[in-house]
Amino acid sequence: MKSARLVRHSIERLLDFIRRDMLRKKGKRRHIHPRLGVEGFFRELNNRDVRYSVLRWFESLPRVEAGEDIDLLVADEDLAKMDDLFRGTRSWGTPCDIYTSSGLPGSSFRGIAYFPEHLALELLETAVWQNGLVRVPDAKRHCLSMIYHVLYHKGYDAGLPSELAKEHGRDLPDPASVDHDYADVLTRCASAAGLDLPPLTLEDLDGFLEKQGWQPSRDALEKLSARNLWVHDRFFADIPGMEHHWRGFSVFIVRERGVQYLDLVRTMLFDAGFEILLDRPLEGPARENAARNLRGGNWNRGPWPVSGGVPAHCIAVNDSFVLEPSDKLIAKHKGLANSRLWDTKIRIRDAVNAQQPRSAQCNILHSADNPRQGLEYLQTALPEVSVEQIDGRLKEIHGSVSIPFRIVGHQNGYSRRARVSLVEYGDAQAIAKVYRPGRERFMEREILARELGRELPETVPVLEKGPSWFVMPRYRDVLNRDRLLPLGIIKRVRAVLLHYRRAGYELIDFKPKNLIQDAEEGLKVIDFEFMQPTENPEETNKTGSSQSLKGNYCWYRVPPGFSGDLPVMTASRRNNYYRFWFSATALPRFCVVRDYPVPLLALIRVFFILPAWAMRTVRKNRGRIREGRRALRSRIIASGKKILGYT
Repeated sequence: MKSARLVRHSIERLLDFIRRDMLRKKGKRRHIHPRLGVEGFFRELNNRDVRYSVLRWFESLPRVEAGEDIDLLVADEDLAKMDDLFRGTRSWGTPCDIYTSSGLPGSSFRGIAYFPEHLALELLETAVWQNGLVRVPDAKRHCLSMIYHVLYHKGYDAGLPSELAKEHGRDLPDPASVDHDYADVLTRCASAAGLDLPPLTLEDLDGFLEKQGWQPSRDALEKLSARNLWVHDRFFADIPGMEHHWRGFSVFIVRERGVQYLDLVRTMLFDAGFEILLDRPLEGPARENAARNLRGGNWNRGPWPVSGGVPAHCIAVNDSFVLEPSDKLIAKHKGLANSRLWDTKIRIRDAVNAQQPRSAQCNILHSADNPRQGLEYLQTALPEVSVEQIDGRLKEIHGSVSIPFRIVGHQNGYSRRARVSLVEYGDAQAIAKVYRPGRERFMEREILARELGRELPETVPVLEKGPSWFVMPRYRDVLNRDRLLPLGIIKRVRAVLLHYRRAGYELIDFKPKNLIQDAEEGLKVIDFEFMQPTENPEETNKTGSSQSLKGNYCWYRVPPGFSGDLPVMTASRRNNYYRFWFSATALPRFCVVRDYPVPLLALIRVFFILPAWAMRTVRKNRGRIREGRRALRSRIIASGKKILGYT
């Protein structure tokens, strides 16, 4: 019975992924089959009560000029009504670009809505009949939408004059190469609408649209600037850089369906390394203003079964130790300044959706991509918030994570609680560990562990400490991580765990990567952030017998009722030893829990070298395995599309 449910769940997930992949890959370009014809297509739309509007070049419809296409704006809920009408192909059919009012997957303009959603809905509501067959914008909105298209979709490619082109040395296209004479088109549109246009330069027209309330939101402009040089030059070329202490600032917007999970959101933000600066609901006019002006008013469901709703809560955060995004991530999300934002947002979405049935899953969280965008989010959603207070708090945090040593470099890592840096210390180099605000207890455990373990040769001393940092010696690690741990080191690890257990403490999250073998100083143990008192002292055997390591929190599962700190995802680990240690020891857990002699351990290891090697190889080649899984998934999706008749 359980196997049947698992198979059914796997099939449902595969079909759901195929459906979402179809939406994502389908694209805005569709084709009307010649047998249906353009006139038949529009008559069928009218019969089905589809809310739509042809955006431009509709004067000659149903006749479509050679080389032209039909640009169609459609209400979100009516997209499915027309999907079966596009049976043509690129070589056999009339091209038609479909844009939904909120920019649903497969019907957006470069990943965002074609117009801000409130303007798209306004355009659909006020559409009028052309030739008794086609719905088109009324004269005023036709003119405004055409200007919008010229500025924010075409930019310099429209061929209109621009002062910015001269300032930035841009070459305007040859008028003969532009697809339309947009100066003439806009003049005729304005005349029909009775609008008094300014001089037909890109900059003057942008000012005109701003007065008319037709300028895109700032974050939409930032996305458009990736391929529109005029948008970049107009809005982002001369922006002064923000002060350094603003580098980690951002804002998370929780949508309506996510309000019930606010405690989970706050906990996961803290665990990821963020400091929460402001935590406030959006109510009444603030909610309406945020829904209208953030993200271009686009709060649709996206690729999810349902929408997460409009903005309902604002959380401003700071990341003291920003993670630089990869080039691949920046290419996918232009303007992203901190990869922790993206990673944390995905983790929170997945955690919330894991608690929902598949039909109710949605996107409950959005974030600003960079500090400037975060400040714009904050000022838009909560204009009454004092920027000076935020600035003061950021300066205070920046000061708290500063150290009085010259930093040589930073150690690679996620830095959820602290950042490890190589610093100049006197005439030598040392390691400084700097803790985020609110994580001081982790530093206190590090200091306490060194006091409790001062008798152990593996203990790393503290050279100097401050309010949020301490310095320790730098060691040259010569331990070969590609080979099994020497049995002598395993015996010493056992002695270290036993020492702290006798003192009443558990070394949670202690892993092989926390071992350093220095050529001169020998074995050293680092990272005691999760050293905590055992909550059941009676279970800890303090007699020093071989059974005293049984149940320790390093090699066994942490008890479900444990109320202390746990690393991210530790609570779900059923066996920490086999997850982290077995591939490094090639010994069953009972062999290291009990005090077996080294010759016996060497004999037992012979039988477990192969599975340990396999586990270590899988972990080492995890990236290649993921790529293989992606390739296999792509083949399965292609086969699914073929079976379902999708081309």
